[in-house]
Formats: sequence, structure tokens, C-alpha cells
Amino acid sequence: MDPTMLAFERFSMGIMDFLLMWILPLSGYLMIIGNEWWPVLALVGGAVYLYIPGCFSITRIVLGKRGLKIGTRSALITAYVLAVLWTVDALVMMSLAVKALNL
Repeated sequence: MDPTMLAFERFSMGIMDFLLMWILPLSGYLMIIGNEWWPVLALVGGAVYLYIPGCFSITRIVLGKRGLKIGTRSALITAYVLAVLWTVDALVMMSLAVKALNL
């Protein structure tokens, strides 16, 4: 992987991902225990879970087309599969939240 891309992923995107990733799992936990605030966190966390794989995928597509080495083929396939799973997870939780809030 390109050294600049690696630094960007580790120090910039990695830190932001770490700081934002707790919201959707917390909303799931709050849903299980019946807390009334879970739909709000599900909407916010779902948006985060849509943003992160979207940003990841678009960055890799653009940089790959410009010839930057962004990872092995198998690593990219794994990342895209996980991005799809995150997107599905986000959409499911956001749909449940909208239903719970009667929006």
C-alpha cells in the first residue's frame, strides 16, 4: 500500500472510525433492554455506518483508477463485502428506528 494512503487510513480515518463506531451497537443494546432512546441512536449510528463504507469504497475506486496501490485484490474484495454488510446493517437499524418512531 502507498505510504501516504497507509498513514491516512491509520491516523485519520482509523481514529474517526474508532470514535464513531460505538453508536450503532449501543443502539442495538438499548433496543434489547427497552430503552426509549435507541431509535435516535439507531438513526445517528446508521448514518455513520452508511458514511464509513461509502467513503471507504469511493476512496478506493478513485485512487485505484489513478494508479495508486491500495491493497491486494483479496483484501479489496473482503473490504467491499464488509462494506455491503455494514450498509445492510445500517439500513435495517434505521428502518426499525423509523418504524419505532412512527415517522
